[in-house]
Amino acid sequence: MFKEPEAIQHEPALATLAALCEPFGDGDLACRGVEFIDPASMPETYRRLLGHSAHMTATLKEYHGGDVALRVLAYHDEWPWYERKIILTASNSRKVVEFGIVRLDLRVLTEEVRAEVLQRSKPLGAILNDHRVLTRVEPRWFLKFGADSPMKKYLRFEATGACYGRLATIHCDGAAAIDLLEVVTDFQ
Repeated sequence: MFKEPEAIQHEPALATLAALCEPFGDGDLACRGVEFIDPASMPETYRRLLGHSAHMTATLKEYHGGDVALRVLAYHDEWPWYERKIILTASNSRKVVEFGIVRLDLRVLTEEVRAEVLQRSKPLGAILNDHRVLTRVEPRWFLKFGADSPMKKYLRFEATGACYGRLATIHCDGAAAIDLLEVVTDFQ
């Protein structure tokens, strides 16, 4: 169940956002112009894209009517942690559909899955689905980035007004293994 606006814990949410972005030099940028919100206050399209417990890769593929392609902007690989800053583009239009940052504990993945993640050629959700890793996506906080938010630079020209995202944890085979920031665009 999603948190009501008065129950949103701003300090842990802000700390989580900053911690995910900090390794890439974006900790302060991410926290400027962000508002933690209830998903009910998002426009319908963003609720559809973010207000669920599915992998974003599958959700974006369905919404945009085709595969999404991964572009890794930066990464850090220091065992057992792997972090990457990415954009996903719609294969049929090449427009940016998501900006994301992922931090994962490689110890919870099999050697085969780890190897594919480290190749940096496919979205994480697609890899986990392809290998039938038992996952549970737990959306923790929903975010609104204002029209002048510095984070919007990653979405290029696809987001003209406010844009929305979520902070989530993915549990793999019962263990909290992946923290992520996902910011999406709503163009079609």
